Amino acid sequence: MGGFPARYRRKDTQYDDGARVSILLAIPKLLRDLDPTAINAVMRDSLSSNHYKNIIPPRPEYPPTAHERMGRAYHEAAHGVAAFNCGCTAIELVLRADATGQCINSPPEKLEDRIMVALTGVIAESKFRPQSIHQNLDPDSPPYDFVVARRLIDSLNASGDRLPLSFTSATRTAIKFCDTHWMAIGNVAAALDDAGVVEDFAVRIFAKCRP
Repeated sequence: MGGFPARYRRKDTQYDDGARVSILLAIPKLLRDLDPTAINAVMRDSLSSNHYKNIIPPRPEYPPTAHERMGRAYHEAAHGVAAFNCGCTAIELVLRADATGQCINSPPEKLEDRIMVALTGVIAESKFRPQSIHQNLDPDSPPYDFVVARRLIDSLNASGDRLPLSFTSATRTAIKFCDTHWMAIGNVAAALDDAGVVEDFAVRIFAKCRP
């Protein structure tokens, strides 16, 4: 492994058929059904609290299991690896003891890349821990990431600079990214689960490690 710490090695995992079908069907539908009024309210609340209020998901009512915590690590790691591959800088990942977390990075230049970065978190978490799908895809409490993705898709399509981007196509692109970079996401997730904070230089090191 070229000196890559053994404790960070992770076996590759794949979606089971039910998880893949759920993701492909549920994410585009949730994006499509988001109420613009609710989107504006979420974004306004987020901006008024320095982008932290809605980036951090609600704290669970019970202590998270190690598996739940690692699922969240995969969520934030996917955002970080996607940001890294899109040329972002100042990447920082945080994972707390209660399994809440966040990814901070400079925004990608292309709207398409910003959409992909927003969608990869839930997809990676669902791939690692399919049980999280129902929690993350609750239409009554959509993840902040999806609110961001929907606004970006609307902005991209309103520009008229390209053919409209469908919600299904955006989801498929993010799924393909997670599949292609699954080992890198696992490397970063393991480091984040171990340390609680992974900063830019470490994201880049772990994301580039290979067997």
